[in-house]
Parts: sequence; C-alpha cells; structure tokens
Amino acid sequence: MNTKQPHRTPIREDWAKSLLQAPVQGGQTTYYQLKEAWGAWERALTEAREVLKQNPLAPTVAEAVAREGGRRGEAVLLLDDRGEMYLEVEKREWNSSLPCLESLRQEAEGLGIDPKPFGRSRTELAEAIAAKRATRPKMRKTAPCIGPVEEVPYPPDTDIGDLTPDPT
Repeated sequence: MNTKQPHRTPIREDWAKSLLQAPVQGGQTTYYQLKEAWGAWERALTEAREVLKQNPLAPTVAEAVAREGGRRGEAVLLLDDRGEMYLEVEKREWNSSLPCLESLRQEAEGLGIDPKPFGRSRTELAEAIAAKRATRPKMRKTAPCIGPVEEVPYPPDTDIGDLTPDPT
C-alpha cells in the first residue's frame, strides 16, 4: 500500500481549455439560482471529467506535463471540485523479485565474489551470483550409507524359528 500522498500540479490553462473545450458562464445569482447553478456546475463537472477520461490525448499530455516538471510515476489528469485541472503523479511501488542488497552481498562473499565493483546494482550482483552458481558443482545431500542386509535363516525345527533366547 502506498502511504505517500500523490503529487498534484496545476495544468497550464491553455492545455486544460483545449482538453475540455467546455464554456464557462459567470454572474451573480440569488440563492435559488445559486443552488440551480451549483447543480448545473456539478453536472458540467461530471461531464467534463467524463470527457477528460475518454480523451485519447489526456494520457499523453499527462506524461508530457510530468516530464516537464521532472516527475516520475503514474501520471493522470484530474479535475477538482473548482474545475481546475491537476496533474496527479502517483509514485510507483517497486516490486522486485530480487532480495535486498545486503543479503545479496553476503551471498556473494560466501561464493567468493567481491561485491564492491557492483556498487548498489542488485541486478548485476544477482547475475554474477547466478553465473557463479552455474559454474560451481552442485552439492547434493545424501542419506547415510546403510550396509548390506544379511539374510538370517530361521531354525529348521519350527515354522517361525526358535523363540528361546540365545545363550551367547
């Protein structure tokens, strides 16, 4: 779960207008007109958000604005409740299948590899470890040796053998 708040940057007005192409009306109103205007505003805002969502240029513009601002991550254009368009950049969560750098360094040292030339590159260090493992003979765990089984014949005088203890 990403606990950091995403970065939000206002979009240049000319870009926002060209993406939405929605006219803006203004003026003073009475209370009831204001309520009606607020309902119309909410409907217009919902429509504008839908237009923005369906606009095929929106992701391209979002990436361009993010690059322009030096931001990295998942860039999305959003409209707030005031109708201002924002760039929201959510940081990507890195899901790496590689172990942490410290454990890779310990494993490399155990295999006789000097981890210092690799710096902080986990990928290169993991590749070096994999190459070393491939050239090293595999150690196999084996069961302890069990000697040959000798067959002991039953005494011929009974069917199951002599059950009396051996005097020796």
